[in-house]
Amino acid sequence: MDIKKSHTLSLDILFFIITAFVHFALVQGATVAAPNKSGILNEGLNLTCTYTLEGGETFDSLTWARKRNSDAGFIDIAKFGAGDPIYYESAGELRNRSSLLKISNGGYIDIRMLICVDEAQFRCTVEYSSGGTLKNQESTMTVTLQGRPEKPSSLIQSGENAEYDIMTFDCRSVVGKAPLGIIKWEGIRGSTSTDLSADSEVTNEVVTPGSCTRTFTSRLTRNVTRNDNGLVIRCRTTHTVYQDPEDYLDLSPLVVNYPVDAASLSVSQDPNKPTHDVGGTVRLTCQITVIPVATYKWRHLKTNQTYDQGFNGLLVLSNAQVNQSGTYECEATNTYQNMTYTATQTIGIDIQIPPTSSRTDVPEVTSPSNTGSGNGNTDKATSPQDDDNTVLIIIICVVIAVVVLVVIIVVIIFKKKRNTNKQQRIEEPPEKAYNNNPAINSYANQPDIVGDDKKKNYQNSFSSSPYNSNPYSSTNYPAHNTSFSMKSDDLSYGEMNFDDRPRSRKPVALSDADYADISMPHV
Repeated sequence: MDIKKSHTLSLDILFFIITAFVHFALVQGATVAAPNKSGILNEGLNLTCTYTLEGGETFDSLTWARKRNSDAGFIDIAKFGAGDPIYYESAGELRNRSSLLKISNGGYIDIRMLICVDEAQFRCTVEYSSGGTLKNQESTMTVTLQGRPEKPSSLIQSGENAEYDIMTFDCRSVVGKAPLGIIKWEGIRGSTSTDLSADSEVTNEVVTPGSCTRTFTSRLTRNVTRNDNGLVIRCRTTHTVYQDPEDYLDLSPLVVNYPVDAASLSVSQDPNKPTHDVGGTVRLTCQITVIPVATYKWRHLKTNQTYDQGFNGLLVLSNAQVNQSGTYECEATNTYQNMTYTATQTIGIDIQIPPTSSRTDVPEVTSPSNTGSGNGNTDKATSPQDDDNTVLIIIICVVIAVVVLVVIIVVIIFKKKRNTNKQQRIEEPPEKAYNNNPAINSYANQPDIVGDDKKKNYQNSFSSSPYNSNPYSSTNYPAHNTSFSMKSDDLSYGEMNFDDRPRSRKPVALSDADYADISMPHV
């Protein structure tokens, strides 16, 4: 039993020694490295193969071989030897877009532009001499390719552009190679973007002709409304790894036709007040936002007079009259898809004759706020405060004028009355008849200058005359000048002569007489 176990142990040890020797011999020989590579279509990639030789080993050659999906096995495409590296004919068109680079411990294939056929397996084989024996070592690598998405190639709009109609948008784009990209839909309004992809679907997926990428066709379906007017539909290609922000196409802003409706039609008047004065201007405005644009027509319901305004909904009533009062109807119309749509709204205006202003009323001066004077300056409007100041100034001026007029009248009356009193006062000169009587006048010693040429002494001749029976008889005053003479016995009269000088104005009788012949002085 012990002998049998000892024999079995000896065989195991021998097998281990042989296996370790073989493994050591293989590991200690030349090594080759060709790591896997990943590239992007239409970009470059460097295929690398390096080797390591042990002591006593010499390099002989390095060969590159390729196995595509369509190939049954590996096919040599290039060789690095003692001289310059060379391509084999089997390399095909790879020679036109690649270069062979020799280094001290390996060889490169520098591909300038990758295409789909470059997604393959590549094998690098190194031949070397060891102890006079030609040996080889090889390493296999796999090249995988990824494809970038591309900018959409087309974006087509179809369907009627009318409200509530179904519109479709088809976008076609290369989405790359696995991982594949997607087509995204956006609605752009100004600087705001809205994702519309929920209403889209991929309708077609094909391999891109002449490439290993995929091409998608996506369709967006939208039930458009008037709110979509001006919306920009954008189709964008996106990718999780490779993303270019410029990979999109835009349509022109949407134009959605919709009909006029009474709810959207508005009417107004300017000035906006209950009544308007005769002779003024009244503006009636009718407006609606609609596509296609509407045409407007005004009608005065009372007179059935119609005003066609075209695309302008403004009706101006200049020099408005009372008979233009009443209800006006605005009719807005637009047409699309061979259909005509109409909506109406009404507005009432009242034009009246303004009440007559009283004399104390000050007319209000107004100037239009939207018109100029013709020289670039606008007319200045009169404010209520300015009107009050004007009224106050006018009242003050009237009061002052009345006061001045009253003062002038009073002064004139006073002066006139004073002149009248002055004229009634007559200066009585000292030569008056009674002033010649020394008994009553202090001027008796002055000579009598009245009728010196007729002065006579009637002291004795008329002593019995009744004219001398007064206190001033000639008996007591022989020098008194009576200037009387008896003309008739049955008619007594007195003759009085007065001084003609201007200062004598009023005669004074010395005695009563039945008749007096008075000669007034002459001025």
